[in-house]
Amino acid sequence: MIIKEIPIFERPREKVINQGVKYLSNVELIAILLRTGSKEKNVLRLSEELLYKLTKINELNDFTVNELTSIKGIGTTKAVTILAAVELGKRISTITSQNKMLNTSKLVYEHMKNYFINAKEEHLYGVYLNAKGILISTIELSKGNLNSTLIDSELIFKWYYKLSASGVILVHNHPSGDSNPSLADLKKTEEVVKKAKLLNLRIVDHIIVGTNYYSMAENNKYFNIFNK
Repeated sequence: MIIKEIPIFERPREKVINQGVKYLSNVELIAILLRTGSKEKNVLRLSEELLYKLTKINELNDFTVNELTSIKGIGTTKAVTILAAVELGKRISTITSQNKMLNTSKLVYEHMKNYFINAKEEHLYGVYLNAKGILISTIELSKGNLNSTLIDSELIFKWYYKLSASGVILVHNHPSGDSNPSLADLKKTEEVVKKAKLLNLRIVDHIIVGTNYYSMAENNKYFNIFNK
């Protein structure tokens, strides 16, 4: 069946007009981005073939132009359109997360957990807050193994000043799923907290995200990092 043979009320664009975009399946949404199929397959079939490459839809975050164009029927223009749509969605999501009150570790975890989906290495983010505990911005600071390059105090403080923040919550992930802090986690956190206090800057917490999450501030009685 070619796209013109599909009843008009079942075609993706017509469904958006008549029902709204939220009623479209992932296949139909991708079909709208692709616009056309190829000689061998219609656009819906081509969309299905792309989705077969994914376990979850958010894996599109990690696709490259070369990976997309390896699918027969998807050229550079189609690939770039898909990646642009994915990036636009990420930016919209970031903007709509502004003005969030993040005054508990659970709220921070809920805000951050999707940042680490399918992450294969550790990423460190700074969640910068104003004096009322409202989110100013979430900044990816570094990625790699937890060492001196991952927790870079100068970079943390640079964004602190740049955003005129009143506090920052450090958040990083453990790809293993175990959210318990390692000795390196604790040591590096202690170092950056001490440096921040010398500059009258406030490190509110360091949260580790795994299958669940771990808040160093909430467990401070064991490590006494944030009271020194």
